[in-house]
Formats: sequence, structure tokens, C-alpha cells
Amino acid sequence: MIKKIIAGIALVTAIGLQIHTLFLKPLEGDYVAYGLAAANWVMGGEFATPQVGSQYEMDHLWHFNSPLLGLGAAPFFWVGDIGHDWYMLGCVLQMLFCLWVFVWLNLKAVGDGKWPEAIALTVAFLTTRIYMGEFLNQRYSTVSYAALGVLFFPFRRVDEKASGLQWCIAGMLPLIHPALLPASVVWVVVEAVHAFVCRRWLISKGSQGGFLLGVGLSALWYLDLRGLETQFLPHLQSRTFVPFSGWNMFLSYVFGLPSKATFLMIVLMISMAAVSRVSDESDRVSRLRIGAMLLLVLMMDARGQMPYLGYYLIGMAPAGYCMIRNARLRKWLVVTFATLGFLQVIVEVRMFEPVMYRPLSRSAAYEFLVSNSRPGDCIVVGPPFILSSASDANLPEGRSIRMVVPMPFYLKDFDVNLYLKDIRESATVYIGKPEYYDGVQLYYKSQSPPVFEPYQSETVRLQAMPILIARPLQKSGK
Repeated sequence: MIKKIIAGIALVTAIGLQIHTLFLKPLEGDYVAYGLAAANWVMGGEFATPQVGSQYEMDHLWHFNSPLLGLGAAPFFWVGDIGHDWYMLGCVLQMLFCLWVFVWLNLKAVGDGKWPEAIALTVAFLTTRIYMGEFLNQRYSTVSYAALGVLFFPFRRVDEKASGLQWCIAGMLPLIHPALLPASVVWVVVEAVHAFVCRRWLISKGSQGGFLLGVGLSALWYLDLRGLETQFLPHLQSRTFVPFSGWNMFLSYVFGLPSKATFLMIVLMISMAAVSRVSDESDRVSRLRIGAMLLLVLMMDARGQMPYLGYYLIGMAPAGYCMIRNARLRKWLVVTFATLGFLQVIVEVRMFEPVMYRPLSRSAAYEFLVSNSRPGDCIVVGPPFILSSASDANLPEGRSIRMVVPMPFYLKDFDVNLYLKDIRESATVYIGKPEYYDGVQLYYKSQSPPVFEPYQSETVRLQAMPILIARPLQKSGK
């Protein structure tokens, strides 16, 4: 009973820390990358970000990442409203879904009824700093962990055939995140080798349709030559990573140590699982799959080609534990992971910052923009008003929003001066957070001059947040 109470407290604490991290920075510039295109599509049917200008055909296309990251918020915008509140609702639901999937998988791994052990493993895997950091950036990519968890888990195979759900996931992984493509490849290659050895292709007819649908949709998205050449590849080629960047916890050495130790334990656990004695042909395939996947991602990370190593290690962790047969080793692993999870929670508590801002509703943003602009103003907005450029592009008394800052994508050849020229020729006022006024290129801020130069400005408050209102000296609002 005491173990269950402690496990319940640990789970509630983990949920609280995840929600706190998710709402710690709910109003940042990444909405241009991961929210604006969906808002434009819901409002006008155009899946693009014309508010950032015409460079890289951003006024016609959005092909910088997977369709999930671009369109993930669209259902919530459509059902509710275009605002940070509805965007964050989708994030919370994904977070809870991922948590449920890991509790379910770990419960199957430790044995039905062993809730404390399952929760201990879940808390350890889902409080690593890499996982928590997902709530501060791409956010809708959190489902990647759950997808990989289900894909690699050794469910009981019927007539030695893999689960139909797993085949569907294998086909659709690139639609969730492009970094998951290696998992799809490894899955298919291992199944093909198994089929060759057994002299028959072990996939049910029902699974074929889901897999081929996922492959077809992925090919349709990533092999769109216009989007591939204009946006996806330039964005990808502008990013650089050093070897072993997948182990970077973005913390000091001491604070990052528990998460790195958890990663190391997962690597050791999966390695032991992959080389352990097999019980049947189904078990052999499962072990071969996670062993091959682990080897591939570790090699890619060593070459600086797998910054998303955390997706794979955390995703395969429940499968790795499930495949450990030795009872004493399994008990030792639970104790070790429970200890590491406790340390990770301590780190998150030590790093605790008060949540200063609430997600901004559409009506609140609308009211602020109208009250702090003049009739006839053409406004360039920065965070937290990014989504308003889609939902409230035309404000009362001739006000309008036509452009936004920052430009959020990794594009080294992006012409920031041309970007600012377009803004200065049309805009009469900037309204947004001060740090984006002279940091209009999100990942290359040192290259970014101010929006207007010279300018006059004032700072007002929104939810205790400083908001800069700046006008060029050579222009005046009508």
C-alpha cells in the first residue's frame, strides 16, 4: 500500500512538472514555425506563412518539417478558436496521451498489477531533461515517444505476424517527425530478413493497407520536389550538430548528470536485451529489431547525425525492460531507474520558475492590439501576437496585420535585409515582445538589425509581460 501511495505521488508530481514546463514559455517565437501555418490553413485554406515574406516561397508553401508539426494544431483551432489557449490544449492532450501510453507499456513489461514498478519506470523515462525540453519547442512532436514505444514493444505475435497497429505506425512515422524515418527503415529491413529466412512474408492483409497508406502519404509529403528543394533541404542543410549532440541535456554538468545516467542505463538495458537468449522466433525478431535500431542511432549520433537520440532511447526503453528475463536484474533495474527518476524530479524542482504568463486567447490579443494601435495602422507583430496575424489580419478602422517577426527557421542564406525592407515599406508600427524587435531572425539574432531604424517606442504591460510598441521616425500612423 505504501509503495502505491509513493508511486501515485511520483506520477502526480511528474504530471505537474510536465504541465509546468509546458506553460513556462507559452508565448514564444516558435509559433511562427509550428502554429501560424495551421492557423492560416484554418482561416483561409492556405498552408503557408505569407506573413514572413516571399523568400523560400514561404508565401505559398510550408514544408520545413513533418505535416504533424505543421498541421497538428489545426483540429483545435477549427473546433475552438485560433489562440494560444487552444494550441496549448492540444499540447496538454498529447502530453497526457504519451504518459498513458508509457504507463500502459511499462505495466505490460513489469507484469499486470505491478503499478508501482510501472510508474517508477514511466517517471524515470519521462522526466529526463530531453523529454521535458520537448515542451519548450516543437511540443506537438511529443507523440514521437509514444509511437516508437508502441512500435518496438514485443507484443505477442499471432502466427508470428507483427501487430497490424505496429505496421501502420512503421509506415506513418515520417509523418510524425522526419527524424523517425530510420525506425521505419529498420522495422521493414528486419521484417524482410525474417520473411526471407522463413520463406514467407509475415504481414497480414489488414496490415498491408495501413503500412502502404503511411508510406504513400509520407512519399507524397517528402517527395514533393518543390517543397523539398525550396524549404525542407535548405532548412536541413543549415543545421549543424556535433558528435554526441543527442546526449546534450542543455543543463550544467551536475544538473544534467541524472538524465545522462538514465540514457546510459537505457543503452545498457537495451544492449543486454538484444543479446539475451531468445525463447522463440517472435522473440528473436523483437530483439534483433531493438538491437539494430540502437546500433544505428548510436552510430549516427557519434557522427553528429542524430540530435533526436532521445526519441529512440526513451521510446525503446519499455521494450528493453520487457525483454530482460532475469528476475533479479529486473528488480535491480526498477530500483536504479526509480532512483534516477527521483533525482531528475529533484533537478526539475530545483530549476522551478514561476509561470509568469497565461496562454493568450484570441479575444485578449485582439483587444490589446486595437487599444495600442491607431486607425489605419499596418502592424508588424511579434510574440505573443503571432496567431493574430491569421485570425485578425483585418482589424477595425483600417488597421491590418500583414507581417510577423521572427523568421524562425534555420536558413543561413535568408536575406534578413530584404525581410526588413518588406516590413519597413508596409508597416507603421511594431507590437510585440522587445527581444524580437532586434532579433528578427530567431537562430541568427546577431545578424538582425532592428525592425525600424531609427524609431520611437514605449513599453506597456500585458500579463506582467513587457510589450514594445515601436514606430519609425520617418513614418506616422494615419
